[in-house]
Amino acid sequence: MLKPLATALALILPTAALAQSASEKVAAVLDQQIVPGFAELAESSAMLATVAGSDCTPGNSDLMQAYNRAFDAWVRVSHLRFGPSEVQNRAFALAFWPDSRGKTPRALARLLADQDVALLAPEEYAELSIAARGFYALEYLLFEPQLQQPAAYACALVQAGSADIARITAAINTDWQSYAETLRSPSADGPYKTQDEATQELFKALLTGLQFTSDMRLARPLGSFDRPRPKRAEVRRSERSKRHIELSVTELAHLADLLATDDSSLERELAAAFAEAADNLGGITSADLGQVTEPMGWMQVDMLRLTLHDRIMEELMPMLGEDLGVPAGFNALDGVDRMTSRRGFLAGLLAAGLTPAVTWADVGAPRYLSAAKTPDGSFRLFGLSAQGQPVFDLPLPGRGHAAAAHPTRAEAVAFARRPGTFAHVIDCATGQVIAELHSPEGRHFMGHGAFDLAGDLLLTPENDYEAGEGRIALWDRRQGYRRIGDLPSGGIGPHDLQRLPGQDRFVVANGGIDTHPESGRTALNLPTMRANLALLDLDGGLEVTQLAPALRLNSIRHLALRADGLIGFAMQWQGRDGSHPPLLGLMRPGEAPRLSAAPKSQHEGMQNYAGSIAFSGDGQTVAITSPRGNAVQIFDAGTGDFLSQIDEVDVCGLSPSGDGFIATSGTGMIRYIGAEKDPVQHDMAFDNHLIAV
Repeated sequence: MLKPLATALALILPTAALAQSASEKVAAVLDQQIVPGFAELAESSAMLATVAGSDCTPGNSDLMQAYNRAFDAWVRVSHLRFGPSEVQNRAFALAFWPDSRGKTPRALARLLADQDVALLAPEEYAELSIAARGFYALEYLLFEPQLQQPAAYACALVQAGSADIARITAAINTDWQSYAETLRSPSADGPYKTQDEATQELFKALLTGLQFTSDMRLARPLGSFDRPRPKRAEVRRSERSKRHIELSVTELAHLADLLATDDSSLERELAAAFAEAADNLGGITSADLGQVTEPMGWMQVDMLRLTLHDRIMEELMPMLGEDLGVPAGFNALDGVDRMTSRRGFLAGLLAAGLTPAVTWADVGAPRYLSAAKTPDGSFRLFGLSAQGQPVFDLPLPGRGHAAAAHPTRAEAVAFARRPGTFAHVIDCATGQVIAELHSPEGRHFMGHGAFDLAGDLLLTPENDYEAGEGRIALWDRRQGYRRIGDLPSGGIGPHDLQRLPGQDRFVVANGGIDTHPESGRTALNLPTMRANLALLDLDGGLEVTQLAPALRLNSIRHLALRADGLIGFAMQWQGRDGSHPPLLGLMRPGEAPRLSAAPKSQHEGMQNYAGSIAFSGDGQTVAITSPRGNAVQIFDAGTGDFLSQIDEVDVCGLSPSGDGFIATSGTGMIRYIGAEKDPVQHDMAFDNHLIAV
């Protein structure tokens, strides 16, 4: 039986404040939380499968006991979303929630209607939509009467689902036996090169868990004071909503204590903050959080959210991160920082047109912008010269993806990696963040953006994950980058967006992939996915071009534009049938696209993934990169014929340089193609894109 949170916290907070090395902290987390936690998950899930195999009747006390034990075990380790948990989307298959579009009940209803016995076989069941698998699907089958008929097939689904959970958790537990050593003993050829990197992984798990409980388990059912949303509460049908919060907070408090053992004062502050959370939780009287419909009940739940978010996440976690040597913007907290008064002041000056017109020449005339991770683990935006040398570097709150450079002013918009919810407008002369852009609720950015011809409007692709459609948001620079509206993108999953030369018409790469922040980068719509290119006018006019139906899974991701308006696009194949379709396309507005591929062996070596695309400086050739294939492939821009391949480890960023190209890689290498220039080696890891200024 679960101990009350206050009692559980008294047993673990605080520990003796003895100085510990990073390796000792990692070992303590492994020995006290990770290894035993996943062992219990595997054991309890195996018991669930056994009990369900004997009696799968909803309401059976033995089944309910086994279900609750296994679900408890999952919640206790659910914040540890790295390593074995992420292999083959295992964690996602165990826990598909939030489910804002009701995919789980719809998927189960289809299965019950079809009654296909063949799908119950383990290998077939494992290929079902993740919405129909895992603990949350099992809750529907056990607690939703409408999904318990026909009884025989519903019972069979309970058995198949329980067995599937047992197989997944057993695999995770087995893998942790060896993966734990990669955290204990980092090595040059392992996932963690240093003990600090291992510690950062654990700190990231702590922050991710806090944010999930605050933003999903609490904020979703809270809604707003005037419009609470109790039906959004996690596992409300089984009345486990409060239980999940209590389990999560207990484990996160334990993890925080294990990581903070060097600083007794911080330990005491953490202990006090988590004790406050326990007091807040004591004021929650409804197991399903139904009390949010009453004013006092709503405030009790919100008090807990504020303790977790404001007190622990925003005040104490930066302190813990600093003690651990981890940058404050390292993790899942990207985009949740509130704008400081100084940033608001700068944005106000910008809106009023009172800031001096600092140009790119005033900041060293950078030719390129690139996000990168530095050796200390922090993320920065670099301005690079034509020679590949930094002319400035500015801090980012988390991992960046791409940037948009203002056409004249020394302002850059740095975007979070998809699916992110923040973008920072940076004054590259001062390093100040002069505006923070946040996607509205139900939306996330896609990592790219572009300015209009005058530089007054910023356009950003967004995914409306509630509606399952793409939108292009409009931000007015003259009003301090205020959001003034949006336009349809013409498809799903708009990723890259670029302006056609000399005009206010934009090309949108609608990748076709539907995602949700809680599912990370996993595609949710492969059965219906179809990518397209859209030409968008600022009045909302759209001209959409699709690839052939056989290529519907070829996600159009990135764009390059030649001075005469020729469009180049790079693709990433999402199919799993062993085929290798073209990854490069060329198109002129109003004409059909032409696709190109390298010879078979070289083409297949790209691993169905083109990460960036660019035309050469003279416009005669076009190239695509593949960090998975460690290669740059060059084609004739006129005919589409393959010309050559350059091998480079983890290469992705690409831009014009001279008559040829400049490419960056995750190893810190900058290489010139088509020019007599020596490569340049840096100690940072460049991210996916190199943006020409």
